Amino acid sequence: MQTREQLYREALRKVQSRRQRATMLAQQKYNDTCRQIPQLPRLLADLNRNRAFAARYTLIGAAAQAEQCRRQADEAEQALQALLAENHLQLQQLDPVFTCPLCQDKGEYQGRTCQCVHTLVRQLRRKEISRISALELSHFDSFRLDLYPNEVWPDIQTSPRAHMAEILAYCKAYAAHFSLKNPNLLMTGTAGLGKTHLALAIANEALQKGADVIYISSRNLFDQLEREKYTPSSDLASTVQQAELLILDDLGTEYITPYGISFLYDLVNSRMLRQLPTIYTTNITREDMLRTRYTEKTASRLLGSCELLAFYGNDIRLLEK
Repeated sequence: MQTREQLYREALRKVQSRRQRATMLAQQKYNDTCRQIPQLPRLLADLNRNRAFAARYTLIGAAAQAEQCRRQADEAEQALQALLAENHLQLQQLDPVFTCPLCQDKGEYQGRTCQCVHTLVRQLRRKEISRISALELSHFDSFRLDLYPNEVWPDIQTSPRAHMAEILAYCKAYAAHFSLKNPNLLMTGTAGLGKTHLALAIANEALQKGADVIYISSRNLFDQLEREKYTPSSDLASTVQQAELLILDDLGTEYITPYGISFLYDLVNSRMLRQLPTIYTTNITREDMLRTRYTEKTASRLLGSCELLAFYGNDIRLLEK
């Protein structure tokens, strides 16, 4: 998992590589054209030289010399245009073809990082998340409410289908209006009820809006942190703490240690103080189990900082097969 800064460095390298390739291909095309039209380099040189001298003479007030150079430049341009027309060629065809017309693949436009770099960063993050999750399959449109029971369950006094329709609508609105002001979410429910699906559907839309999204399973996070706990500065720790949207999936499946509990508390607390939204998913459905596993202090901070979305139904993964 790369930090935001690492993604931007990689994106800039890719953009600059595009520029190098475009420039190289243009030079090759120019060389090939000059071999086919030997007069071309001389006429271009004459045109550019006389234009440069005309400008220089104008600056120093030598009007006669400037006028003579302009005349010679016009003659060179007329000869060049005739040569190009004879060979069915336009001079612009010899220019580099850049991927981004704004920055010409420099990565900067009007003193700021070009939009093409931001777009590439989102693509790189999406690719990274897709490697470890079902991101490309997880959309609101593919969330199947028909797989949830339509009978009323006494515990919730409605049907799981109706209940999940409300959760789906909430998640759609959450994603549609995503910003750093969004609340944290704690999605709870037994396995196979679509928690990860809806969390990734939100991630899809947040990525489209340009947010830096990090998705990681709780098991992978805590395993890596345990290996890095003696590292003075962990890129992983700072990445999950600073992401604009963090999705911590399957909380409760990790091997828990005192260090892990301490880190989880710091993570919940630091992201809450920075007002960075986090989506937690867990199969733990009872508060007492959450408090027993993570301590009263950590569980209270987690529960107190999140909107609770309780998922109900039967394992839809079994019904989809």
